[in-house]
Amino acid sequence: MADLRCPDAGVGHVETIRPLWTRIVRWLANLAITDLLGVTVGRPWTVLRILGLPLAGATFHLAWCLKHGIHPLDTHGGGGRRRLSVARPGRTESAS
Repeated sequence: MADLRCPDAGVGHVETIRPLWTRIVRWLANLAITDLLGVTVGRPWTVLRILGLPLAGATFHLAWCLKHGIHPLDTHGGGGRRRLSVARPGRTESAS
């Protein structure tokens, strides 16, 4: 299973706010938990964790985006993001 895990903590363009060392520690913690699952409860639970967590996140993302009128695979939601940010109290259109 080690070949399925590709840590890209140093090259991610989304999490540029956090220091590199915290991103690496998060990856190492995730790998340790996955390895611990493989050693203790077995391979099926490890595969479930590796495939299940991203699948659950993608499902939530898809449902949330569709609910708010934003295209889930593209950041250009036809104004859905702009409407969402304006509708939130204390936020202006230029703040997004």
